[in-house]
Amino acid sequence: MRKRIILLALLMVGIGKIHAQPHDEKPAQKEELKFKKKEIQSIKIQYSTPHPDGSGQLLNCSGVLLIPEKKDKNYRIIIANPPTYFLENTTPSRFFESKNLNIFKREYETPYLLYFLKQARQGFAVLVPDYPGFGDSYQKCFHPYMIQKALVQSDIDFIKASQNKMREEGYNFQEEILIEGYSQGAWVSTALAKELENNSTHNIKVKAVSIGGAPENLWQLLEIAQQKEKFRYPLFYYAYFGYRENGLLPKLDSTQLSEYESKAFSYYDGTHGGLGIVTGISRKMKHYFKEELLPLYLQEDPSSEYSFKKLLLENSVEPWKNEFEMRMYHAKNDKIVFYPIGKDFAEKQKNLGGNVTFHSVQGGHLTAMIPYFNATIKWFEEMK
Repeated sequence: MRKRIILLALLMVGIGKIHAQPHDEKPAQKEELKFKKKEIQSIKIQYSTPHPDGSGQLLNCSGVLLIPEKKDKNYRIIIANPPTYFLENTTPSRFFESKNLNIFKREYETPYLLYFLKQARQGFAVLVPDYPGFGDSYQKCFHPYMIQKALVQSDIDFIKASQNKMREEGYNFQEEILIEGYSQGAWVSTALAKELENNSTHNIKVKAVSIGGAPENLWQLLEIAQQKEKFRYPLFYYAYFGYRENGLLPKLDSTQLSEYESKAFSYYDGTHGGLGIVTGISRKMKHYFKEELLPLYLQEDPSSEYSFKKLLLENSVEPWKNEFEMRMYHAKNDKIVFYPIGKDFAEKQKNLGGNVTFHSVQGGHLTAMIPYFNATIKWFEEMK
């Protein structure tokens, strides 16, 4: 697995090691990176967003702005939502705090960050959020995995804070933004694009969207996974804990928890990588919930406080008639976010009159990132 991801990184950007210039002694928020002889600044962005638990409190979050040093152009902004990650030390803003960015000494969750660096090198202003629960908000909330409202609002607040920072730094930027993301990042990006297009009060216009391996319909994903003896990736535990810890599902006492659930929760603390989680907890669907509680979680009754199914349906992205151009990419052999999920969404979107093109690619969920990234780089280059 590790060798495959390292190869993925090298194929994407053609480089294994990037050096940051030495830090100033002052507590600056900014680093300058050398990337193939073109200077790129990495600027940490700090902002506030509503806490995902719905308490009304504000949560201090973070992200990173990657941008060329030169300020002599009108930059196109890309909001680049990361795929699912688990390790706090691979959070985007923390990754770029390092003076020696060596992919061979990092966990396998970071290669996509080098891809975003490549886009900055092309002349884009690339915004990469840490996601709530990571970066500055680590241990201040549980990551609201697959909570659409929280992640979309966090993205919007991050974009606005990044735009303000660009103005302070003397950068000019274009009005319309590009949106991209793979896997979880694709789901967030689709929901974000829909909200921005349908709600002009945000004052953020979308020019185009590129997504890959998108789990748009979360309930459809669970239905397909339930047919499998083993599901390769424990996404539903992550979603379940995100709902539970942020007050959308009731917390159970110890007598109601299965032994697998109790063990699994300890793996989502920011110190275990995806590979460690996959190998450390059960991948059998029947172990996800205690048998007598399974009907409660999977029922459709909207009045039930236990309805996990209701939450998956509510947080799925519904197709709509989009005006901007959207391109979707999905692997035919995807065993994590199954191929029909992307295909069905694209067909429904197109039937509504949406401007969407669906591209089938070879490979599985991880390897399909290569054609997705390559196609997105080429396409977005035309809109710089």
